Amino acid sequence: MSKKPKTKGSRTILWWVMWIVMTIVSFFLAAWLWTPIIASQFGSIHQNRNAVLWVTAVFGTWMVILVPLIVVMYMKVDKVYGLRRKNKTLNRK
Repeated sequence: MSKKPKTKGSRTILWWVMWIVMTIVSFFLAAWLWTPIIASQFGSIHQNRNAVLWVTAVFGTWMVILVPLIVVMYMKVDKVYGLRRKNKTLNRK
């Protein structure tokens, strides 16, 4: 039995799946980080004041983690589109 070589399409799909997983994991990482800190410093997260603090801290941290992921994803997508445009231009000549 021979293994089929990975195609660019399967690598792209793998990258998208990894990116989605990293996005979800980064949210839970931020929640895991802030929940015990806020609970120990300010009390129960179920109180309105602490809930607002928790949401702000978790989503703020998530955005700090998420922005580099978005930048990397944009660079990858931009590279693919650039190569696609270049190939279309070469094929028309």
